[in-house]
Amino acid sequence: MHLLVELTTLLACAGADVALDEQNDSESFADLSEAAISDDAPEVPPTAACAPWPAPPFDAWVTVDTANIRREPRRGANVIGLLHRGDSIRVVDCEPECNAPAAWGLLEDAGAIRLDTLQQAPVEDGFRRAEQNYFHARVKTPWTRVYVLPTTRSYVMARYRKGTMLALVDDDTVRPGWWRHASGGYVRASQLTAPRPSALRGEEEPAGTLAFLKRTVVLPARGGALRRIFPHHARVRALGLTRRGDVMVEGGVLPRDAVALAFHRPRPESLRDDDAWVHVDLQEQVLTAYEGDRWVYATMIRTGRRSSPTKPGLFRVWAKIHHSTMSGGGRRPYRVEEVPHILAFNREQALHGAFWHDGFGTPGSHGCINLSPHDARWIFEWAPPRMPAGWHTVVTRHAGLGNLWVMVERAGPGTFDVEPRPGVDNPCACSRVEAVEDRVIALSDEGQCVVEEETLQAEVTHALSSHAVALAWSHDVNREAR
Repeated sequence: MHLLVELTTLLACAGADVALDEQNDSESFADLSEAAISDDAPEVPPTAACAPWPAPPFDAWVTVDTANIRREPRRGANVIGLLHRGDSIRVVDCEPECNAPAAWGLLEDAGAIRLDTLQQAPVEDGFRRAEQNYFHARVKTPWTRVYVLPTTRSYVMARYRKGTMLALVDDDTVRPGWWRHASGGYVRASQLTAPRPSALRGEEEPAGTLAFLKRTVVLPARGGALRRIFPHHARVRALGLTRRGDVMVEGGVLPRDAVALAFHRPRPESLRDDDAWVHVDLQEQVLTAYEGDRWVYATMIRTGRRSSPTKPGLFRVWAKIHHSTMSGGGRRPYRVEEVPHILAFNREQALHGAFWHDGFGTPGSHGCINLSPHDARWIFEWAPPRMPAGWHTVVTRHAGLGNLWVMVERAGPGTFDVEPRPGVDNPCACSRVEAVEDRVIALSDEGQCVVEEETLQAEVTHALSSHAVALAWSHDVNREAR
């Protein structure tokens, strides 16, 4: 079975904030779908060769909208990757030879491509190439038009309704008042408004259980201590739960509904000790990433809402896609162009970046797993297989280049790992923490410890211009073993 050349549509994903109709659960990705599979996939119509090919190795550029990369240089071989118009690749050999009819180019990393889908010079209008960095804007007027030229007297290429999220290309040559659309056309800037992406950033190689702030929490001053501020998106070490269920952290007690807890999770028994995998906690709305048993990343996410839940189970990522357009039908259709950093793992489900909302830590998508722009890029670049240079998509199940596993479940409470602090002997490995007046009593299987808070200072810097949040803590804590 092979992917069709024109890959169509059935991955249901995206956050609720994008849709014109919040109750519309029908969505799709334009570039890739397991539903778009056939045993007799037609080849891309070839282009005429403009000049003889040089002796390999040489660089070449894709001239068709979508071109297949096949495992072997023959029609019918498994499709292992995709290229779009404008993508650049390195050809290291040819089969049978470069200037033979219907010749194949053997690529630097893996696979083969028909040479008649390539040319020797860059493609000027290749705006969907793999390495393209887009910025996005939402249509704010009832309708907007995409013109061939930056003038309203030009031919209209397309029309988009209010709420559509357009992908735009940074082009300094465009006349003022216009933006370059990903299609190569032009859109009036006055009819668009840019979203503000989330500033959320996860933590690499967590040292223990983390509490992510879903909203800003201000704890009142007590005694001579300063007022404590825990800003939105901050992450702090979680020590345990109080009797009422609130979260004990270094610096105070946070309301349970204000935080998402990231625990170290055990590796599924079916996975090897060198497999890369992620755990998606539907209860906490967090994602944790692992290499075998080693914890490498943690962050908040947004999974499916009640009407379109994210399906639980253990899945293998079958496609890795730089970016793709997402759309949904129904009474009030919507469209989000070039959604970034997609890892498709269960037909209609995928991990992907979401730049249009900041609702991480709470459900609300149409079934996919939304990550902040920074976190989506981190997971995408870390996840196997490595994306070969110039490729837009790699079909991991056919490429034989490695896979990422995705474990989705509504997990129960994890263990609060409390590690030794420098200079402190006999710390408690706590499974439950209770607050008693000004003291914190930590209960563990090894005995009872008392932690008395002496000093705590918090300094918060919030730089709105860069969407950065910096949180610096300095504290001294005495531990007395009983």
